[in-house]
Amino acid sequence: MSALAISAPSWAPMSPLDLHEVSRLADLIHPDYPETIEVLAEKLVLYPAGCFVLENDDGSLAGYALSHPWRLGAPPKLNQLMGGLPARTDTFYIHDIALDETARGFGAARRIVDAIAGHARREGFASLSLTAISAARDYWRRTGFAEHTDPAIVAALKDYDADAILMVHDLL
Repeated sequence: MSALAISAPSWAPMSPLDLHEVSRLADLIHPDYPETIEVLAEKLVLYPAGCFVLENDDGSLAGYALSHPWRLGAPPKLNQLMGGLPARTDTFYIHDIALDETARGFGAARRIVDAIAGHARREGFASLSLTAISAARDYWRRTGFAEHTDPAIVAALKDYDADAILMVHDLL
């Protein structure tokens, strides 16, 4: 008797048709960090090359990733429209990588981080950056990110939670 083959979900570019399901997943995965569908949609409009969905074999979504160029010392605020990308950018910002329970354990997060890093390098960025909540810090450390502890930046991240911190991964 052969073992049941379980295939790993795969990453694909996000489309506007995915936004309602992405919003549903965001609410499910991050109930303490709500963002409106308008905030999620703006990221797709402003930088579609940095937005992905994680698809199961049946076409359902098991996760998403949102990333875009940004300024290192001024991470975007939670659940606020950005109003556009800055004219001068110096980091490639990972806004969110979210996987539901069915997608964990297949290396999907690592695959999309690697893909985003490759894209950022090709676009000439020297770093990736992100806002890490306390529950995710250890994961990001294991993937090569280091804490950026400037007190002014830490204070600006309080809308995420009291322990949120900016983390940076050098791409050079």
